[in-house]
Amino acid sequence: MTDAVHKSVISEVGCGTGLNFRYLWAAIGGTGRLVGIDLTDAMLEKGRARVQRNGWRNVEVVEIDAVDYLFPVEVQGAISTFALALVPEYQRVMDHAHQLLLPADDS
Repeated sequence: MTDAVHKSVISEVGCGTGLNFRYLWAAIGGTGRLVGIDLTDAMLEKGRARVQRNGWRNVEVVEIDAVDYLFPVEVQGAISTFALALVPEYQRVMDHAHQLLLPADDS
């Protein structure tokens, strides 16, 4: 894994109980940052417990509708493994992430 990946800031849209956190954390390591978002508080409770159990100090869990989520400007990647299939306005979420992740225009 490169040093750049370890310092990455990643958002997981629809993180649920945090089942993917261990894989994403393995990629970013202790120097990156992971922000998991989900709308369901019961799922997030389990996600928060998973974060605490594993001692991941650089993992944050946020309760918010994916459509309303403003990706942090420092985000370098976004992932959603299933949840966007359940979001009627999924294209808005994808467009927002895409705009943020586009390379800066050097012209």
